[in-house]
Amino acid sequence: MQNQSPLLVVKNLKTYFPSGKAWFGKQNYIKAVDGVSLRINRNEIIGLVGESGSGKTTLGRSILRLTASNQGEIIFKGNDILALKGSALRAIRKEIQLIFQDPYASLSPRLQIRKLIAEPLLLHNIVPEAMVDQRVSELLEEVGLENYFKDRYPHEMSGGQRQRIAIARVLALQPELIIADEPVSALDVSVTAQILNLLKEIQKKNSMSVLFISHDLKVIAHMADRILVMYAGRIIEEGMTQDLLTHPLHPYTKLLIASIPSYENRNTTRRINQQKKSDQQYSAKNGCPFVGRCAEAQSVCKQIYPHLKESKGNRFVACHFN
Repeated sequence: MQNQSPLLVVKNLKTYFPSGKAWFGKQNYIKAVDGVSLRINRNEIIGLVGESGSGKTTLGRSILRLTASNQGEIIFKGNDILALKGSALRAIRKEIQLIFQDPYASLSPRLQIRKLIAEPLLLHNIVPEAMVDQRVSELLEEVGLENYFKDRYPHEMSGGQRQRIAIARVLALQPELIIADEPVSALDVSVTAQILNLLKEIQKKNSMSVLFISHDLKVIAHMADRILVMYAGRIIEEGMTQDLLTHPLHPYTKLLIASIPSYENRNTTRRINQQKKSDQQYSAKNGCPFVGRCAEAQSVCKQIYPHLKESKGNRFVACHFN
């Protein structure tokens, strides 16, 4: 997988939001995405994990250009998405699709399911108009829903069923890359496993790539071939799923793994929440943003930011001591 040409390459991407002004009128910024570089290979699932506010969603939206970036490159199949305009950009967006967190908010309540799924088919001329209804039925079957759902409205369906419809709309465009932004966080636990397994089946059947975004490392572990850990707008660790879970390198990754519920670590989540309440991220521009929460921090951590570097076994980590 390492030797093939990547489907998507992100280079030094920065997405900043204005946040008031400091003394003498200087503009302050929230660095939601702060110099992120990553690659997504063909036919693989990448898990992007981090706590709320780490920049995960902004990164996903920046890749799609739903949120404007300040700097960097987003290369999809050899084309820089940030340089595209008009019809060229619309064509790329057909090949990169987003599954939203809340399926009810992403589906028009006024349209029947048949029209919701038919809409992208007609808009992009995927199939002849005479075959649209047949294709809608095929897509419903692919996401595990009976044909009679075509005549229903979103409010008549459960959360899991609505998310299946959202997935069907995405599949209608036959994308090469899906960005799934917390697609199960709004669902009941009993439905979550069904949707996750459906996504894995669809990804394998259609040979697609998936960027799966979640704050839940347990969900990421179930889905991903490779995991990227994000903190304070930057990727701080990367590795194949099993390697990263069994041998985490970054102190933050160790905390995330320890927070996965089990009998042995039942008090860890409470400890992490206490750390977050008392977290005073180091304000020096060159310091590590995790230093205020890191039990392994030393003086160098307050002075020099540890950039992402390669470690043993094709692992990458942003830490001075790993």
